[in-house]
Amino acid sequence: MGPEVYLRVLGITLLLVGLVVLAAYLLRRGRWGLSEKGREIRVEEMRPLGLKHRLALVRVRGRVLLLGLSEKGITLLRDWEDEKD
Repeated sequence: MGPEVYLRVLGITLLLVGLVVLAAYLLRRGRWGLSEKGREIRVEEMRPLGLKHRLALVRVRGRVLLLGLSEKGITLLRDWEDEKD
């Protein structure tokens, strides 16, 4: 086997890795980058408070909800009108 074979294998491997990275990026953006229009619920931020507890800021139909998340369930901490609407 000559060096051409190794270069071809290296090129194909780099191409496959690039495609996996691109797919991961698009998936992370959400639905392959489709428009956000029509989505009623958006998680704006998520902050950890410890190993099993988090705060979530969620927008739902003109409302902003601050939620406490734990292994025991979800608690509404605050609810107010969305100023962006």
